[in-house]
Amino acid sequence: MGTIHQPLIYLNEWREARHLTQRQLSRLTGLNPTTISKLGLRKHGPLPDTRRKLAEALGIEPDQLLSPPPATVDRERRNWLRRAMALEDGVTIQFAIVIADGGEFRALLSETPEEAERLALDSQERGQRAWPVVLEGDGEVVRR
Repeated sequence: MGTIHQPLIYLNEWREARHLTQRQLSRLTGLNPTTISKLGLRKHGPLPDTRRKLAEALGIEPDQLLSPPPATVDRERRNWLRRAMALEDGVTIQFAIVIADGGEFRALLSETPEEAERLALDSQERGQRAWPVVLEGDGEVVRR
């Protein structure tokens, strides 16, 4: 019988948003601290029962662990916009998002950084891994 792969989770982001250490989360869940550490490194996803225990300890629904907490998204958005606006004057740039769909990547161009961010968030809400990028002239990614 084959191995069933569990989805990766945003454990460290949720744990930090709740101001918990790995040891504190271990005590709240009854899970081994090594398990908490490995799940936080995203080497593999937790079994459903483990995900339920983590979610209960963090005060969220199990499916919420599949996405970063809202504060993380907001922080990443601010950092991305700051990097996008810091490009040198005179450089031709385009804004886009990259979507990881299965094992493939695709890009969608946008007119503004705000539109790229909206497209990325829409894709994330549909369960896709997506992030905004800044492309220079020939399409080389210069900022993420």
